[in-house]
Amino acid sequence: MVGAVTRNFHSGGRSELLADYLFSGWGTVTPARRQDDYGVDLYCTLTENVGQRSIVTDYYSVQVKSNDDPWLFTSADEIRWLLEYPTSLFLACVDKSKTVLSIYQTMPRFCAGFWEIPPRLELIPAVEDEGRAAEWRNAERFSLSAPIVRVSLGDFGDDAKLAAMQRVFRRWVEIDSLNCDLRRMGILRFRMPSSYGVNEPPDRSGFTELGVWRPTRAQLSRALITLLEVVDCVGDQLRGHGDRTGALYAALLFRYLRMSREAELWSNPRWNRNVSSPLEMNISDALNTAMEAGAPLGYMFEGIDKLLSDLHTLDLHRLEANDALSLAA
Repeated sequence: MVGAVTRNFHSGGRSELLADYLFSGWGTVTPARRQDDYGVDLYCTLTENVGQRSIVTDYYSVQVKSNDDPWLFTSADEIRWLLEYPTSLFLACVDKSKTVLSIYQTMPRFCAGFWEIPPRLELIPAVEDEGRAAEWRNAERFSLSAPIVRVSLGDFGDDAKLAAMQRVFRRWVEIDSLNCDLRRMGILRFRMPSSYGVNEPPDRSGFTELGVWRPTRAQLSRALITLLEVVDCVGDQLRGHGDRTGALYAALLFRYLRMSREAELWSNPRWNRNVSSPLEMNISDALNTAMEAGAPLGYMFEGIDKLLSDLHTLDLHRLEANDALSLAA
């Protein structure tokens, strides 16, 4: 209707303005356009002052709500979006009656991502002053515990207090960013403070680490691809630094995974067995040269495969010996 606005949007816009005002004091803020809002309201950075400039150091996103109702996701696509979100993500809840802005971490999303996607998911903010680490109690409901930062209207005029809150918030962004990195690499674990207080540094009580030790084949495949990438690159770098022992161990692990985990790697064009890696080639060539006694070896990787076979036989002998000792005892 001409000459009118939607009341709910207007109310929500006021909440976003309050959040925008706070976060823009800590870095840059880019609000999402209404027509482009797919679940995040503010795209933000943290900055540090260097001379006459402010240097961007961290990236994060914020969803703003005008109440402390649960953040609700009602379809597999919505939940998948949350679980795979690539940067630090926070929920800001505004209590307009008290003019208080509460910022919540959303790390329970990493815990929810360990298992199959449920039909719905709720992230539930709490109003207490003492927070605790995420824990699994229900596949569809996760508490966000206490806010990490709580700002009242009077705090906006206290530069020292806002600076202290920024330091607290920066540390939470760093922790969340690390967990995002682990998630992208397929490493099913995350870390967060065991407990924390509102507006307090999150390192006071140590960290809790949660993870999965029996992933699905698809989850394991993602992690294996990351592992192969790291072992191949770092192993060859160790060789370049003259650490031949480290390079050999890396090549043995690399070759073992390539040979024993074909099912998890077959669809990846880089790490299936059709393509050799620099580490694999260089170490195999050195082993072949060292093991060759007059007659050439039969194929390129015969030396490293023989070494793996010998190690496997040695491990079996050790297991048999340990079993015999156990029976004798």
